[in-house]
Amino acid sequence: MQICCSDPDPTAIGLVSVLLRAKALGLLPQVTPVLDALRNEAQFWIGEALRSEVLRLAGETA
Repeated sequence: MQICCSDPDPTAIGLVSVLLRAKALGLLPQVTPVLDALRNEAQFWIGEALRSEVLRLAGETA
């Protein structure tokens, strides 16, 4: 089976979704420090619009 970016598999989620789920389950107190570490230490790229939306969904916006 070939998997591509348009694969509609509902079980496939991204790292950002994992972080949001972990916070919702109480396993992660904050998403912000993890996103910052991913960006600064692992060169994980996330656009500003997506980062803002993730932080809004996590309840971490000012």
